[in-house]
Amino acid sequence: MDAKQFVKQMQTKLKSAGIENSNEIYFLLDEILGVSRADLVALDSFSYAQQKVINKAVNKRINGMSLQRIIGKSTFCGVTIKESRFTLTPRPETEYMTSLILKENKGRVLDLCAGSGAIGLALAKIGFDVTLADISVKAIKSINANAKLNELHVNIVKSNMFDKITGKFDIIVSNPPYIPTSECKTLSKDVLLNDPIIALDGGLDGLDFYRVIADKACIYLNDFGVLYLEIGLHQEESVQKLLEKHFKNITIIKDLNGINRIIRAEI
Repeated sequence: MDAKQFVKQMQTKLKSAGIENSNEIYFLLDEILGVSRADLVALDSFSYAQQKVINKAVNKRINGMSLQRIIGKSTFCGVTIKESRFTLTPRPETEYMTSLILKENKGRVLDLCAGSGAIGLALAKIGFDVTLADISVKAIKSINANAKLNELHVNIVKSNMFDKITGKFDIIVSNPPYIPTSECKTLSKDVLLNDPIIALDGGLDGLDFYRVIADKACIYLNDFGVLYLEIGLHQEESVQKLLEKHFKNITIIKDLNGINRIIRAEI
C-alpha cells in the first residue's frame, strides 16, 4: 500500500476511536519500524508485514493501551524505563517533581514505593547516592532491569515502606499509591489496562501511605533533610496536616497543569 495512504488510513482509524492526536501514528512508525516522519517523504510504500505490525499497534492504542506500553519503554528525565505491567508508567507530573529534586544539593536519597525506579534512577544519573525501595518483588525486578539498562549503580531494597530501611538520607521522595479504594473500580479503561492496582490503591481514603511517611520519614532524614511527595487531587490539605507534626516549611507545588500535585517539606 502507498505509504502516505496507509498513514492517512491509520490516522482516520485512530480519530474514529476518539484519539485526535494525529502525531501518534508518526510516533509508532518511528519507534516500531524506525521510519521517521522525514523518511515518509521519500518512502513509496509499506510492506504487508510492516502494515500488519503497525495495524496491530494501532488496535492496541484504540483498546486503551498507552503508547509507552505499546513500544515497551518510556523516557524519564534522561533515563530509559522498560515498561512492565507490574509498575506504573512514569507520568509527566512525576517527571516534573523529579526535575525539582534535581535542583537540590546532591546527597543520599531514598526513593520509597519506587515502582519502576524512574525517580531514583534519574537522580542517580546526575550523581545522587540513591536507595530504591518497594514491597513488590516484580517492582524490584523492574528496578534492577532499568538500573542495568541505564548502567547505573544504586542500592535496591525489598521493603514494606521503612521496615528494611537503614541509615539516614538527605532527601526522601515518594509517589505512593493514593487513590481511595472505592474509586479504583471507577478508574478509566486506559488506567486499569495499563497500571497495576497495587500501585494505585491508597486505602480507604487514599492516605494510608502518607500516614506512614508522615510518622516515620523524620527518623530516616538527616538534619535539614527534605521530603518530596506526589499527591492525588484535592489531597494537599489532608497530607499537609499529617506532616505538620514532624515537618516545617511545608510547600504545596502545582504541576504544569496548575494542579496541586507535589509537597515539599523540611525536617
